Amino acid sequence: MEAGRLSKERKNTLRDSVFEKLKALIITGQIPPGGRVTENEIAERLKVSRTPVREAFNRLERDGLVIGRPRQGYVVAEFNITMFREAFDIRELLDGRATELAAAKASAADKARLREMLAECERLAAIPDRSTREKFEELQVGIDLHRVIAEISGNDMLHGMLCGILDKCQ
Repeated sequence: MEAGRLSKERKNTLRDSVFEKLKALIITGQIPPGGRVTENEIAERLKVSRTPVREAFNRLERDGLVIGRPRQGYVVAEFNITMFREAFDIRELLDGRATELAAAKASAADKARLREMLAECERLAAIPDRSTREKFEELQVGIDLHRVIAEISGNDMLHGMLCGILDKCQ
């Protein structure tokens, strides 16, 4: 029984790792909007089998980051200003509720973690003539702060929905 559980945990870790790496390739523009990509290309690039890549593409398609094309692979979704506005409207609603729930449930350790993240955001924002890397890092810390608040809320569905919206807003 123990070996089966460990095997499943390893599988989930690989699946999540491939998903995060593929999402990062899209978010950072290494695979640009409108860019076409196949399971085989990503499997070779990440040095993994096609199964976790297929699962990652399925998740990204559900999140609206890619569009599946039968027998052609996937195309990275192109976003327009209307889509961003809609995503931010939804994010605003979800963020507000996540914050309410997190405020009621946060432990002292949670509050300390949030204070550290906020201090890091402020430190990065205060750097004069920031590089693109520093601006991206500030954005990432801010997004991570929202993810942590949603996690602390204790509402798994809210957390999942907010993380999906945050991915689109990135």
